[in-house]
Amino acid sequence: MNVLAVDDQINVLNGLMVGVQWKKLGIDQVYKAGNAAEAKRILRACTVDILLSDIEMPGESGLQLLEWVRNEQMDIACIFLTAHADFGYAKTAMRLDSVDYILQPASYTQIEESIQRVIDKINARRIQDTYASYGKRIIRDNASFEKMVVNQWPLEEKLPSTWGENAEEDNIQKIKQVKQYIQQNLDRELHREEIAEQVFLNASYLSRLFSKYTGMSLKEYITSEKMKLAHTLITTTNLSISIIALKVGYTNFSYFSQLYKQQYGVTPSEERK
Repeated sequence: MNVLAVDDQINVLNGLMVGVQWKKLGIDQVYKAGNAAEAKRILRACTVDILLSDIEMPGESGLQLLEWVRNEQMDIACIFLTAHADFGYAKTAMRLDSVDYILQPASYTQIEESIQRVIDKINARRIQDTYASYGKRIIRDNASFEKMVVNQWPLEEKLPSTWGENAEEDNIQKIKQVKQYIQQNLDRELHREEIAEQVFLNASYLSRLFSKYTGMSLKEYITSEKMKLAHTLITTTNLSISIIALKVGYTNFSYFSQLYKQQYGVTPSEERK
């Protein structure tokens, strides 16, 4: 897996080169660029999986660079490093599907943790993509097989009891997969259709299954997990409330505050006092 670090300050770039434990993260190659134009040349010539970029740079900004990446349909995850806690920047970064927005000064440990989360997301998505079509075919074939057996099984005989046991185990595993996918994507808006597709289920059926095994609706669980993460960020970091709202997938600040108060009894601002 390869990384491209982009910053107009050479001391910041050099610091990243020696301060981040790239080998420990499993990074094969780290490229560096001092501006967006140089970054584009590298992106055209080399395979890059993660873009680690400053936002404010001479010429094109990091946001403009990411927009170019998206327009070029390059499959690259982006982490922004910036000294500016600007809500407008963060909102644009979210629209362009950046994975994280780190305020400087940040420790190399914090940067490593963010990169590791991105690596985990990339690996999970690649595995999912690799087996998606295969999994759908297996499910389709199994459904056809079970239908054939049920139709031809003698009426006076019971179907094997292990079928029910296997279905129970499968359902529990799917709920675990759903929870894991939600945890990996708390930074953006999640829809049940998208989640259902990840576990090869019908969206309505997934909703019923999730409620049965957790006692919560899918929407309630997602909101609860987002608010837990927001609570952690509010109580353990100096990030602005608006940035935290974006980090858990909300662009409407007042709606975020309303949901937070429903779960914790206070608004995010009151929590900070």
